[in-house]
Amino acid sequence: MTTPTPTVHIVDDDPRVCESLSLMARNAGFNVETYLSAEAFLDNCNATRRSPQCMLLDVSMPGISGLRLQEVLAARGVEMSIIMISGYADVPMVVQAITAGAVDFLEKPFNRQTLMSRIKAAIDHDAQRQQQHGRKAELAARVQRLPTRQREVFDRLMVGKHSKQIAGELGISEKTVAKHRSCVLAKMQVDGVVELVRVFADTNPTQGIGHASAVQFN
Repeated sequence: MTTPTPTVHIVDDDPRVCESLSLMARNAGFNVETYLSAEAFLDNCNATRRSPQCMLLDVSMPGISGLRLQEVLAARGVEMSIIMISGYADVPMVVQAITAGAVDFLEKPFNRQTLMSRIKAAIDHDAQRQQQHGRKAELAARVQRLPTRQREVFDRLMVGKHSKQIAGELGISEKTVAKHRSCVLAKMQVDGVVELVRVFADTNPTQGIGHASAVQFN
């Protein structure tokens, strides 16, 4: 299966900056989408997400600023590896951007080598996040497919209850609990309860089961 080419979204109100950044990113082998305003970006953000991506986002733009766009995306549940860019930056601005989830902050003008390095790091970050989400969805689906009794055992295992407690709460024998636990571990593809808890703690797959994200990108 062919790996999708990563996409770099460039949002900057200066056409010359967009053109320059676009050329550098395309020469490095990335797909590139350019937008001269945050509004233009928001108008084109409904496609299905297929590849790792990042955004080069200008902090100061007419209309919706880069910092405001970052807030809007977060409110919509859109996860994007954002590299903030600015011709000038002060400490509060940088702190606000990073605290709100930006993965990096660069001041113009850019050194090509530095820029490409930061873009690749942001793309890798996004790819890892997508992989985590895929794992989360896979585990959530497995949980949803558990029969009622096995789900009851699973829920109790996840809060640290032992077989005797589970048997008492469900009104079944410890031997029956052991059988259900064995089935749960097999279906979750883990070797024991410790691994089960660790895997689910890492991915938190039961949160938001049955709910799709509101907005996705291509």
